[in-house]
Amino acid sequence: MKKLTQKEEVLQHLKTVGEISSLLAIRKYNNTRLAAHIHALRKEGYKISDRRGYNNGKNWKIYFLAKTESDNLTSDLVRDF
Repeated sequence: MKKLTQKEEVLQHLKTVGEISSLLAIRKYNNTRLAAHIHALRKEGYKISDRRGYNNGKNWKIYFLAKTESDNLTSDLVRDF
């Protein structure tokens, strides 16, 4: 089985769970470059939206795929799992 790259892990997470934040990416995948991976996926054509999360005066971005699957690329980066 091929080990996924961090970008592939982000895409797989978005497809299966639905949304991801920087803190979750760090805790679950040891990924400190979430914004860079989101940028790369957007350049590849994936429709990724974001919203702000707020709590106790702090805010952060939460990323998620576009609502309809037809808006996204049909080819998967994630293979062999």
